[in-house]
Amino acid sequence: MKKITRIVFILLFVIGSLYAKSGREAFMFYKNLDWSFFFDELKVDFDICACEVEDANQWPAGFKAHMVEPIGFIEGTNAPWHFPGLGLTLDKSFLRKQGVSRDTEQAGNFKYTHFILFPVLGWTIGLIQDFWCFERGTLFNLAYLAEVIPSHNNDLIALAEETAKPVSKIWFDNPVAELACSADCVSSSLGHPLDSLYWCDGCRGSVSASDNGFARTGRPYEDTESIAFRMLDRMHTYGGMLKTKESFFAYNPAGSNLKSTLCQAKYFPVIIKDQYFIQMAKGDKSWDAEPFGKLRYMYDFKSTPTDGDDSFFWLWRARDMCVGAMKCRSTFTGL
Repeated sequence: MKKITRIVFILLFVIGSLYAKSGREAFMFYKNLDWSFFFDELKVDFDICACEVEDANQWPAGFKAHMVEPIGFIEGTNAPWHFPGLGLTLDKSFLRKQGVSRDTEQAGNFKYTHFILFPVLGWTIGLIQDFWCFERGTLFNLAYLAEVIPSHNNDLIALAEETAKPVSKIWFDNPVAELACSADCVSSSLGHPLDSLYWCDGCRGSVSASDNGFARTGRPYEDTESIAFRMLDRMHTYGGMLKTKESFFAYNPAGSNLKSTLCQAKYFPVIIKDQYFIQMAKGDKSWDAEPFGKLRYMYDFKSTPTDGDDSFFWLWRARDMCVGAMKCRSTFTGL
């Protein structure tokens, strides 16, 4: 299995080199990922910790560590069944609407979004050791596909779904809650989004209405980031994303004590904002990985009509772990 995986990555490297001039950002991970961010955020405390072994009365010891790693990529596109990061376009369905993002005077702009697992470190370093736990989910797993989710392009379904959530944001659809997001804007721009204000996407304001494919700005990259934030929140609600960081909540929306994730990832019903970082990439060029909600000026450049307003982002996730005692498993498959 390890030999097969190495061969796959060699093929990906070769394919990426061939496609370097024509896009397909996913195949150029060796060039357009912000690798310096990984080393900047890597912290080893050497504080002693222990994890219980399942079905055994044993508590092996380890030490605490913190890291961030790329776990996949997020795409935004106007056309259904189009995967810009992979350079693929499948058959379009007449039941699905085309997105729009050229008319900035419109009340909202629709985008299709995809989240595709591509845990680079887990399928390289993670295969030769079982000590330091990298994400090891399935390569190119379609973790979120907007085309098959009815609430993504229907406001009424999305609103009904939001109301039924265990921790709903619908109660924060008011001017006071919107004003509170200004504090999250400042904090996010300084690199520290406020997890307790879970209905706020920093400088993009409140996302309390519903988790669908509509955005406000009419700027392709900023719209995709805003929709991606709501996508991650939705995935947390249904267990598609788990809590992997020892985050601080001044107010816990789940109404219970925060469970430690040093030994195992835990369910948490809303997005944990300081757990994720998003990094824009275009071709083999990359930008810095940044927290959601930060005030950005790099989105000011214009995309061209010929590129379909496609956008591509790498998703980085923070993880706290008890190295040496924690059993390494995928947070997506459990394997």
